[in-house]
Amino acid sequence: AVTAPPADPNWNLPALGSLADRVILMVYGEHWQTGSPGPIASDPWFTSVLSRVLKQLPSGRVTVALASYAYDWPASGPAAILSIDQAEALAAQKGVRPERDLVSGSAHFSYSVDGVQHTVWLSDATVVRQELAIGRAAGARSFALWRLGTEDPAIWHSTELGSGL
Repeated sequence: AVTAPPADPNWNLPALGSLADRVILMVYGEHWQTGSPGPIASDPWFTSVLSRVLKQLPSGRVTVALASYAYDWPASGPAAILSIDQAEALAAQKGVRPERDLVSGSAHFSYSVDGVQHTVWLSDATVVRQELAIGRAAGARSFALWRLGTEDPAIWHSTELGSGL
């Protein structure tokens, strides 16, 4: 098995698909730890990347890896990685409520500490459910989470998950 970032054009996915028994597609990273704040994988980005790469690989060899964590970006510098529980506790501590961005499908919130503005984006259970639906509609049959221990506990109580994870 091999993991691959499907949005990176430097990876030869068809070659990997012909050689590996399993290609685990890391379909996240639209916005990353050292980049600018934004959804970890917005619905439009996820849909575009997944539909493009699934055409390049044998469907029986593909596992779609979904993000299940949050990023907390300060105004400058890299983001801190948070579990969903940590992000929700932080929002409560700062007296803010995460809001769902209608375009991306992702939850986010902002807060300030010592005059430094922070922006937090979460890949919570709602995002995981949305991505599972998008992935299944695109023909994906196998899914994984990155990374266990940071996921929204609500995903384990969801009837939509079925046996896909």
